Amino acid sequence: MVSRLMSRALVLSAVLTGVAVPRAYGADDAWGVHHVRVGKTTYWVGDMGRAAGWFAGKYRGARDLMSIAEQCGARAYGFYSPGAKSMGASGWVPTDLSTCDGNSVEGGGPSDSHPCHKKYPTPEQPDLRGLHGDTDVGHFWVALAGTSANMCPDLMAEAPGGIWGTLLESTLSIPVGRTVIAKCSRQTKYGPVYFAVTPSLKWPASVGAEWIWPAHINTGYSGDLPIPSC
Repeated sequence: MVSRLMSRALVLSAVLTGVAVPRAYGADDAWGVHHVRVGKTTYWVGDMGRAAGWFAGKYRGARDLMSIAEQCGARAYGFYSPGAKSMGASGWVPTDLSTCDGNSVEGGGPSDSHPCHKKYPTPEQPDLRGLHGDTDVGHFWVALAGTSANMCPDLMAEAPGGIWGTLLESTLSIPVGRTVIAKCSRQTKYGPVYFAVTPSLKWPASVGAEWIWPAHINTGYSGDLPIPSC
């Protein structure tokens, strides 16, 4: 039952999004389905190259994805959350997405067609304080889509991008002084909050995740961080 649901999730993800993940960045060697956690939410994750290829004969979305993947030399990842009953996909390439899918790419807001649908570049200067060490931060164009607006921050957490900093106040799950990456922002009546995660050497990966106030992270930036909206 779970494998059938995951297969459907991957196929729907192929229809929802049209970008893929570079083989040299975060590729899963097993090419199989595995679990990751973003904060308290668990996702089944699968390499879209494998799933989309299996369904390419039946689903146009899968065929389109495979065509884009071939043009970009890339992969995509599909996500399914049994608890939240949400599914989606994220992918990234080290160039403007328009060179791969033929469409213009602007902004980072949601579209009318899906509750969560974003395309955006990662920050040009993600680590002013030199916190990333040997981690390859790079510069990428990211695209993602999901069936739930609440899934957007988690999908953004599972892709490159964000601003590196250290926590100035402890959260429920991340101690003070820990290095985190602010992935995206959300406006509240009290001002902006950032969705921050613990770093990983590759994506997708299990990460700690919390919403934090701008005053509780030291990034080296003054003012609003150059990250997309959640």
